[in-house]
Amino acid sequence: PAAAAMSEQAGGRRRRVHAVSSTRSGIGKTLYARTLVACLSEAGPPPLVFDTDAPEGDLATFAESHARVVDLARVEGQMALFDTLVAAGFSDAVIDLGRAPAATFLSLGSELALFGPNAPGNLRFVHHFLIDPSERAVEQALRLKHTLGVAGHVVAVENRFVFDPE
Repeated sequence: PAAAAMSEQAGGRRRRVHAVSSTRSGIGKTLYARTLVACLSEAGPPPLVFDTDAPEGDLATFAESHARVVDLARVEGQMALFDTLVAAGFSDAVIDLGRAPAATFLSLGSELALFGPNAPGNLRFVHHFLIDPSERAVEQALRLKHTLGVAGHVVAVENRFVFDPE
């Protein structure tokens, strides 16, 4: 709380980083991220957009002017993402994370202390986690909340309109 109050006084509100992930493909993650980008763009300056679905980048095609496709399996992609996040010059960011990139993102973000109350760059993480109605998905959401701790928010989102072939 004290660190958050100091950062509010020192340079305005904390910059929000919205990470969007899910337990499986085809659940509506990119559509959710696209809607989030559109809402944030209407409320203020367009957010930075990172799409980890390299090389395709479906979200990046929607937000071409302010989007980047990054491959988190490569050091260059990791540096492009994390260096940009800790730099000043943006108000919000949206990251569309695939399943494998989500694990890399969380691991590296934890190592770099990006999820703590004293995160560099005045960052505040909000993780939008799209769940399917399985027990495994709920367990993953709880583990994610533990990883982010008190410094981040986990928003569990269930898309009831996705066709489940099972």
